Amino acid sequence: MIHQVILFFKRVGLFLWDPEGSVGLTAGKKVHRALLSPLTLLLLLLVAGILYGKKIAHLTCWTPRFFGVQHMHLLLFSYFLLVYGARRVRRGRSMLLLFGSLTIAILASLPLTLLSFGILIPYWLVVRSSIAPLVKHLTLLALHGAVMVLYSFHLFPGVVFSPLFGEAGVMFAFFLPLRLFWYHYQVSRSHFKGITLTELLTYFFLAPAPFILPYMFALPRREEMLAVNDSDPRTVGTGTLYIAAGLSFYLVYHLLDILVMSLSRVPYMKGILIPWGYPVEPVFWALGSSYMITGLYNRLGAKVTLAFRSPLKSPSVLEWWRRWNVHFRDMLVDMFFYPLVMGKRRHPYLRLWAGVFGVFMVGSTLLHWGVKHYFMNAALVPYWSMLVENAVMFFAVGILLHWEKYRLDRRMELRREAKKEGRRLPPERPRPLVLQILSYPLTYAIVFVSVIGGYTTNLIVEGTYVDRPTAMMRYAKKLRDRGDHSLSRRYYNLAMQDFETRIAPYNDLSSPWRIKERHGALKLALIYVRNNDNDSLMRIAGLLGWSPAMISQAQQRAGYPRVKALVHWELTRLKGMRGVRALFSGKL
Repeated sequence: MIHQVILFFKRVGLFLWDPEGSVGLTAGKKVHRALLSPLTLLLLLLVAGILYGKKIAHLTCWTPRFFGVQHMHLLLFSYFLLVYGARRVRRGRSMLLLFGSLTIAILASLPLTLLSFGILIPYWLVVRSSIAPLVKHLTLLALHGAVMVLYSFHLFPGVVFSPLFGEAGVMFAFFLPLRLFWYHYQVSRSHFKGITLTELLTYFFLAPAPFILPYMFALPRREEMLAVNDSDPRTVGTGTLYIAAGLSFYLVYHLLDILVMSLSRVPYMKGILIPWGYPVEPVFWALGSSYMITGLYNRLGAKVTLAFRSPLKSPSVLEWWRRWNVHFRDMLVDMFFYPLVMGKRRHPYLRLWAGVFGVFMVGSTLLHWGVKHYFMNAALVPYWSMLVENAVMFFAVGILLHWEKYRLDRRMELRREAKKEGRRLPPERPRPLVLQILSYPLTYAIVFVSVIGGYTTNLIVEGTYVDRPTAMMRYAKKLRDRGDHSLSRRYYNLAMQDFETRIAPYNDLSSPWRIKERHGALKLALIYVRNNDNDSLMRIAGLLGWSPAMISQAQQRAGYPRVKALVHWELTRLKGMRGVRALFSGKL
């Protein structure tokens, strides 16, 4: 019995450490019928729907923001019907998948579907024509630029916060831009040959994309989506396993979150929140979403691969980069690294650094800007934050790539010398075990610094994280100061809904290392103070770890001055250099 328990925990640990090596089909073996059964898929989707309703399975971090529980249940059931129908149809399967996915897209969001068609149809008409490739490239930039202008906070605030199309703009940011740039690059490499409207729409609308909004979690290669007509049993079976693995990650994260938060209340154990806040917690979120999205694609026959591949198994920042956000990395490498590095022999190390600079400081920054524009409301601080994070990774990855190339070149040189002398080169000695073990926490620490360094830029300038609802609150205050109280209330309510969606997955925000979420709850407290909503304020106080007695006492005085003072103190105490000192001393 004890042996079985130990074996169970060993397998769970291996699954969490190396899910890519633990989840999959054995080569050469026939796929079990249960993995191909529609009933198995229905049960998994039922579990996903229940966990989504319990705020355990978020699908992606942003999915709960756009889709309520009943809405998501409808979309998951529609997806099941599409899979079931495609399984029973042999002829016309591709058209069934396309029209079924478009139906799901309309059910998910008609405004998003219309906005996407407004970009994709003109794009298709241009790229299939015989005009010069440069014009096709410029057309893509012009189309996306037009949407960015339309959703410019300063130019068209009415569109940005429109009840109908405002939310569609934020959904559009997660749904289309990155995949469109990646698709365009791939078809340009084939000289824009063979592009059909069916292929284009299938690439972008094939379920689960309309209700998952894949962002960087699924940037498939063109050939992976072209293979959707062939329902390979191994792809379908792998999809079932991936969905089950994704649900498992959601459950494990939920249990570990409760455990870590409980341990953090033990004296001298608060430091456990630092590695949990980053990178461990985001790894579980990312793996759950990645396996879920990839599994849903695979069940329809699309041979989409995982975007996150056992990142905790990274002994170096370079290896982390190769395992974390793999699809986005492949996109950056193909578009910004290879053109600068490949095909030339002069100045190899200089070209290597130029390629790394192109990936992190040019490509990543530009592509992130093209997405973040839609939910940053023209705030500049988040872009500086992004530059800082990219700069840390630029130096870390660049140094390791330089060292890797130097070691490889040196090894080749020694091998040539040994061959001339008629002897065999001895194998390289492995690193000492202690260094192998220490390399993992060192990697996590550098990744942590890159992300916290990005946050620090926000904190130095603003004292808090500047996001979309924060910008809405500031805009609402300006409207109130101008005397437009009706419109001001509307934007305060929009900010309130946005913040509520952001903190919805959390039951405990007492950790100061959850800067974005905790500051969101603090700003939400200010809105509830303004609305004199004591019940909601008590709920937020529980999330923040405040004493209910403090709120009760504050309620006795008009305007909740103590709550306002506490929120103001926490939102400004990290501003300037004292915030930097607090961050790097670990005393948040």
